[in-house]
Amino acid sequence: MRKIFGVNIFFLVVVLLQLANRFLLSGFERHLSFPELLYISQVMFLIVPMIIYIKITNQSVKEVLKLNKLSLKDIVFTLAISLCILPINVIMSNTTAILFNRSTSLGIISKSGYSIAALIPLFIVSAIGEEMAIRGVVLSGYKNINIKKSAIITAVFFAALYMNYTQILSNFLLGIVFAYLVYMSKSILSSIIASFTINLGSIILINSNIEKGIFGINPLTRSFGLFLSIILCLICAVGIFMIIKRMQIFNLVRRRMTIDIDRRTLVLSNVIFLEKRNWKEEYIPAIIAIIVVTAVNIMY
Repeated sequence: MRKIFGVNIFFLVVVLLQLANRFLLSGFERHLSFPELLYISQVMFLIVPMIIYIKITNQSVKEVLKLNKLSLKDIVFTLAISLCILPINVIMSNTTAILFNRSTSLGIISKSGYSIAALIPLFIVSAIGEEMAIRGVVLSGYKNINIKKSAIITAVFFAALYMNYTQILSNFLLGIVFAYLVYMSKSILSSIIASFTINLGSIILINSNIEKGIFGINPLTRSFGLFLSIILCLICAVGIFMIIKRMQIFNLVRRRMTIDIDRRTLVLSNVIFLEKRNWKEEYIPAIIAIIVVTAVNIMY
């Protein structure tokens, strides 16, 4: 089984399971709390399929999930990038939520009435499940593709996984940044830390009602708030770019990268030949998954 085709099948299965999750767990809403439903959802419809996939394909868990240690500098870089992308994520999510008049998943969680302390375990489980599935399993299937392409592809998958069009732009951006974090640090822990930090920070900002100050009722206040938001997003974007470049230089210097040119040439020539023949077939499961997500968003 080709790796790309395999991970695309995995993604299609996960999307179908997430869709089924909407109907299967809806009957338990009266008996289980909101966090309990999300725990079950993460384990049954994300973590379990991931374990089954790794077992069926007979791959190394450590290699696929990139279970490697993070250096102290990588942790600092990850936290710095997370803090830079945090305001962008909140502003973009709130903007699209207002435009489409639909709440984001974080907006729904903020209105659930649970304290920040009660939500921390939920964010940890969510970060582990989502990152191991997308930046672990899926990204490993695209490891022979240029990082720019694989980052964009996995970002599209990540945005589609939420099945909420109000979060498409913000999750797409997060997906690209998370892919680069894992690629540079060679550890899934970097994206898990980033995901947890951003989710927790976003809830704190949402609960502080900062979006009401930015997107006020008064048209003048709203226009000025939007202008400040754009400036802030641009500053943060520059900060993210600079930190990623610095992190990339640090990791290139730290590692001794040896490449067997003859073996690499042979592998690449085979990959290029097969890609020309079978790339359409390999991406059919992913295309079906995207169509399903699009249809669900249109219908609901």
